[in-house]
Amino acid sequence: MKAVLAGWLIAPMVWLLPSARSAAVLMVAVLTYVVAECDLAHVIAGSVEAAYAVLRSHAAVQDYLLRFFAPTLPGNVVGGVALVGLLNHASIAPEMTGRDG
Repeated sequence: MKAVLAGWLIAPMVWLLPSARSAAVLMVAVLTYVVAECDLAHVIAGSVEAAYAVLRSHAAVQDYLLRFFAPTLPGNVVGGVALVGLLNHASIAPEMTGRDG
């Protein structure tokens, strides 16, 4: 569930970054801060800590892959794709209601 929520938070950056212009770095920092502060699991935003543990020999590569990456990636994909699907559907829904059958 934490990975799904992280996917929901990170996925909107695709739409927000082009209009953010000079605030793009701040927006990325704020969203990744929220992911970290809420202890959510994200493959990219959370990988730094996990990869650091592997590099410092505090965790094995297998632990990283099996305990972090394998469960987090599907959750991020489900969360991100669900949000993208909802946003895309919401943008065309008014056009769909005007059609017959």
